[in-house]
Amino acid sequence: MIERFLDGVNLSILLSTVLIFIGWITVTPPIFNLLSFIVKTLVGIYLVIKFSGMFPSLHAVSYFDRKICFLSGMYLIVFTLGDYIHSVAYKVRPWVLHTIEQVPSIISRE
Repeated sequence: MIERFLDGVNLSILLSTVLIFIGWITVTPPIFNLLSFIVKTLVGIYLVIKFSGMFPSLHAVSYFDRKICFLSGMYLIVFTLGDYIHSVAYKVRPWVLHTIEQVPSIISRE
């Protein structure tokens, strides 16, 4: 009897997790974007610092493995900053287009 109850609880938790995930995919809240940016940046910085060769490693890591981890951290940081710049440009674009449309009327007044 208790096993059936726990199976029901497990199923309800799984179902609610799937529904929450689907909700996040369809309506991305701004806090999710911010948390994603922070986590990606921190992981990238960790990989760059850890595998840059500046600090000695406790584990035996080959040169090739260090290089792969370092470059993956660099790529993660670069693409995260690119996503951030793209999102800011997307938000600013209507204002820029509106300002550009106003330029001829400003010039013709003079």
